[in-house]
Amino acid sequence: MNKEEVLEKIADILKKIESEKERIILDERKLASQPKEIEAKVYTALPEGGILKRIFIPVCDYCGSRLDGNFYICSNCHRKLCFNCAYKYHQVFLCLDCLQKLLPLDKQEYKILFVISNGFTEIKRISEITKIRIEEVTDRIKNLIESGMLERKGVSIFSTLSLTDKGLEALGVYEKAYGKDADVIQLTEEIGRTVSEKS
Repeated sequence: MNKEEVLEKIADILKKIESEKERIILDERKLASQPKEIEAKVYTALPEGGILKRIFIPVCDYCGSRLDGNFYICSNCHRKLCFNCAYKYHQVFLCLDCLQKLLPLDKQEYKILFVISNGFTEIKRISEITKIRIEEVTDRIKNLIESGMLERKGVSIFSTLSLTDKGLEALGVYEKAYGKDADVIQLTEEIGRTVSEKS
């Protein structure tokens, strides 16, 4: 076969390939991994003769964000967690749901602890700063005392509210959960203004 015949044969083969129905040889798809599963690759033979490669990319089981290799596992429920969804409590990492089971604290209680930790211990003043009704502040303070996060120091009407070690620990761990919320940022600014006015 001479050079022209070879080129003609190649041209015929190319025309034949172009005229045939497009056939998938390798199909690759990236999917979010299932809860509690780490990265995986799965190969499947397709009926038409190709191969399907599925790559399961790890995502945070709490917020759904992609995990880039650095992630945490909740010590209680074993969900994968990104940095923003992992809370360190007693030397282990937990998701917010599991943290709430071990150390319950909602945002209103967090605000009350935060205000008291900044030296505002009168119920009326706590209500004004947090914008929580006085009755609710009173009820929540009772709950915080019962849960061991607050205590009264002093005698009767001269007693003041003070955070316990447990309360300080709760304030620290929940700052990550509530500290970036607009109402908590506003509360922080209000306390800053009030403290600077006193000085």
